[in-house]
Amino acid sequence: MKEIIKDPQKIERIMSASIRLFAKNRYQRTKVDEIASEAEVSKGIIFRYFQNKTNLYLETLKHAIENISQNIDYGVWTDSDSMSELIVRATAYKIKLQMKFPQEFKLLLDAYANANDFSKEMNEQVQKVYVMNMQDTTELIKPVLNRLELRDDVTLEDALRLM
Repeated sequence: MKEIIKDPQKIERIMSASIRLFAKNRYQRTKVDEIASEAEVSKGIIFRYFQNKTNLYLETLKHAIENISQNIDYGVWTDSDSMSELIVRATAYKIKLQMKFPQEFKLLLDAYANANDFSKEMNEQVQKVYVMNMQDTTELIKPVLNRLELRDDVTLEDALRLM
């Protein structure tokens, strides 16, 4: 099958419209026609680029995570001297990020919290997007956990699993 060449400007417009409309209306109530109209592309382009609404939604989740991730100051996590400092700093920082990226956070929260909106198969796909993102978070916490004195009966893996 021949690879489709995708116009980066159209992709960005589609992703911006998708984030805004999926955040506003959630998955079930968002129409691909609305996304196409707001992105100033044809509905056919969206289906050509993403095959279906489910793939568009999953790519929109990934794009939202990427938007946030590209703007994160990881020092908030890695420079913390204790777990309590990490939690306080990370919580304050997350609030700032939510104010900077309100639509992305609403989209991601809705996708996570409203799993009943999806079929079982789609819910599994959404969860995979979250699992991929959580692996990055685990890597941020490890340096702080490595500096902590854990009880003899608690391993680093135990602490990470609990988190």
